[in-house]
This record gives sequence, C-alpha cells and structure tokens, in this order.
Amino acid sequence: MKTRVITLQKQKVKSNLVLVGKVIAERYDAKLNRTIIHIATPQGKRIQKLFYGKHQGVVGAYLYYDPAEKAYRWSKPVTKKKQEDVKNVQRTYIGRVTGDTTVHNFEFRSENSVHELDFVITVAGDHLVLGQVVEIRQTPNRQLFAKCKVLVHLTTDGTVVFPNVPVTPRAPVYKATDRDLRRFFEIKKGLYIGHLFGTRIPVYIDLKKLIIGGTALFGVRRTGKSYLGGVIVEELVDHAFPVLIIDPHGEYIFKYPNDVEDEQRLFKIFNEKPRSYKEHNYVVAVDSSVKEADKYVDIEELSEPEFYIRHIRPGKILTIVTKGLELEEAIEAVYRVSHTTFELRKKRAIPPYFFLLDEIQNYAPQRVQGMPKSVAYTKKKLAHIASEGGKFGIGFFAISQRPAWVEKSVIAPLQNFFVTRIAWKNDKEVVKQSVVGADEYMSVIERLPVGRAYISGITPFPALVSVRVRRTRHMGASVDVDRIMFEIGGENGAPV
Repeated sequence: MKTRVITLQKQKVKSNLVLVGKVIAERYDAKLNRTIIHIATPQGKRIQKLFYGKHQGVVGAYLYYDPAEKAYRWSKPVTKKKQEDVKNVQRTYIGRVTGDTTVHNFEFRSENSVHELDFVITVAGDHLVLGQVVEIRQTPNRQLFAKCKVLVHLTTDGTVVFPNVPVTPRAPVYKATDRDLRRFFEIKKGLYIGHLFGTRIPVYIDLKKLIIGGTALFGVRRTGKSYLGGVIVEELVDHAFPVLIIDPHGEYIFKYPNDVEDEQRLFKIFNEKPRSYKEHNYVVAVDSSVKEADKYVDIEELSEPEFYIRHIRPGKILTIVTKGLELEEAIEAVYRVSHTTFELRKKRAIPPYFFLLDEIQNYAPQRVQGMPKSVAYTKKKLAHIASEGGKFGIGFFAISQRPAWVEKSVIAPLQNFFVTRIAWKNDKEVVKQSVVGADEYMSVIERLPVGRAYISGITPFPALVSVRVRRTRHMGASVDVDRIMFEIGGENGAPV
C-alpha cells in the first residue's frame, strides 16, 4: 500500500490521531524512490508500509494516522543528547578581541591569516561565541582588524543559547573547526541545498519552515535563482512533497539528467549524481511553442478542479508554463491557478503542496499603473496565499529579480529568504528591511558570485551557501554568446 507522510511532529500529538505503532526499522529503495517502514503495533504485530520519498532517522518514532488529512504523521524519535565539553576542542588561535564589544558585534586584531566570511570562536562570560567575519580592514602599519557578527552562544556542553551578554573584552579568538560548524548545519535531515560557503559542511533547510513560513528568492538576472529553485524542487520530490510551478520561461522542467560538461566535476564535490525526474514531472503549456509539454490547454481549463486533483500528488511536479502568453493572459492564468488550488486545499481536496511562482513582480506589482486591470485581483489573491497559505500547508515560494517592484503585502508575511545578488539601490533597501541580518552582509551580497546565496529564516542563523549541483539539466542556462556571434557573422564569426 502506497502511503504518504505530511509532517514530522513532536512527541505530543493531537487526540484525533490514531496510533499505528512504533517504527522499528527503515529501508530506502533509491530506484523506486520509496521507503519501507517496519512497524510494531500496540497489539504486538509486525507490519510494514511503503512511503513515497526518502525518510531517514525515523526508527524509534511513533506512527499515527490522521483521518482528517487521510495521511500519516509520526513523532520525532526520542534520542539522548550526548554531553560534550566544547571548550576542550582544539582550535587555532588567530587573534584577540579589541575595543568595545556588544551582544551582536565585536572586533579583533588578527595575528594569523583571516579572511572575510571566516567563522571564529571567542568567549562571552562562561559561554563560547560563534561569530563570522563580515569586514576586514588594514591599517597603514599593516595590522589587520576583523569585524565580526555574533551568530550564537554555546554552553560548555554544546547547547545553543540566545546571545544575551557582550563578548568579553580582550578575549582570545580562534578559528572555528568543522566540528563546531557541523553542530549547526549538518543535521542529516531536511532538504540538502549545498555547502556552507568556503567549507564542505552540508547545509539542510527545514521542510516544515519552508512550507509554513513562506519564502522569497531575490536576485538580479543570471545569478542562479531558477537554478536554486530547481534544487529545492528536486529535494521536495525526494521527500514526496507535491510541487506546483507557474513557469513563465520554460525553465522548471525536470525531464533530463544534468549533462552540462562544466558541471560534471561538481557531482563529486556535492556527492550527487545526474538524474531524470521525467516520471515525476507533468508539464502543461498554453502555447504550442513549449515542446516539452505533455499537454496543451486553454486558459479556461486552468480553473478545472479535477485537473489539480489528478496532478497535485505526493512526489509529483506539475509545471504550468505560461511562456508565449501576453502579459494580460499570463496574469489571468496565474489567478486561475492560484485561486482554484487554494480553494481546493482549504477543502482538503488536494494534499499540502509547494507553490513556486517565478517573476512574481509581473503578477503582484507594487505599482499597477499601466498594467492590465486583472492584476488587481491577482495580486490580492497572491497576498492572501502568502499570508494564509501556510495554515493550510501551502508552501508559497516567490521569485523576483526586482523585489522593490513586488507588492509589499506579498513580501511582508514571508519568514524565509534566499538572496543571490542584488544591484539596484531600491532593491537593496527592500532586502535590508525584509531579510534578517542582510544589512550587515549587504557588502557581501551585492558581489556574490553565481551559485552562492544568502539564506535567512530557514537555517539556525543567517548563512551564505554554495548551492549544490542540480541532478537535472537546468533549462534556463545562459545563452551561448559565441554561437550567437557565429550565427550572425557566418563561418568566420565576423559581422556581415
């Protein structure tokens, strides 16, 4: 029997859930993308169930059935925390705190090699402090001073606590070890999106936060926004979560393995392999120019409930390509999709789903002057989903290259953010106001290379990551300029 798990809860469960039993073993079948769970029931029987996607680390958890959602839930397995004295870890000394300190920032004079974005350890009272270098300056006599942002405090046994006392003046500063960093990022669960910038420490994001909190991804053109969006979609499919995409350019198609020559070396670095998600990806288009489409539809058909009931399913991607439509038609299509699916989800007619909408500034603009009249009710609907969707299990994910152009009522409710690179002044101000910690990192954000992203809200603290390689071919790859010049100039590449 194929079943699905929609959330991972704490030990305390709702009274309307029916206990199935305790998980005693698990086994993942990569070919089928299914996990076999062995369960000991309260009656003393041994049963097994087949779940979509990869579910690891659930041995010891209790499995429940939710009659309202017609889906399974499980509690987190109880594990004993190993006590560890983090003060006794050997670290490399690199300098000493200098000048005044605060709860949030400190500066140290470097006596060893130090680089921007390095992670460091120092002391605040009886706590250890994990900080990150956000700025380096050099005096005329070549002394290096590093300004640091405080990330978290640690007790002696490694427990994370909220920073509430300033860093101790003149305290020694050490380079953080991989062991320190893994404590916060390598949690071995969630969605794997890449490595902590400058390290090989895997970074995972919390699926529950992604769905409930809502997310925005900002960045100028050609900085890897749709690539990162594709990475997240691949992870969601592997975790059996339904995905709905409104794709304005035909970039979110997952039918082909990644065969890009320049990216092959990255598979070993990120411990990944090329893969096709063809059997998971159903592509619909309104315009016949989209060759990868499985079906062509009229805009009116995007309001049919049965269409979504059939295709929004666990571990499946429904991509609706609006490429080739006039702006007014595209806005109408977005309204029909968002309204119909939201209403279906409120009635529990479809499962919880991830809703990715690219180029959202076209459908929920801050200014409507000169825009089609239909944009008014479309942006109102998107603002409603952004603020209320999480309560119904809709993971709203908005992508834009111009955050200053997006309706503020759409951005304001969102709790999670990815930022690739920002250039325009107005966009920087929106990011500073909306994204926790972005102000202090803005000098870094505005010059981030392709494939890097600043993350806030969805990780234990704001961080910069190197986005992992995609398993599928990125359909939004940059145009080959050399080929264009060849086509224009003939065999010798010279203009004619």
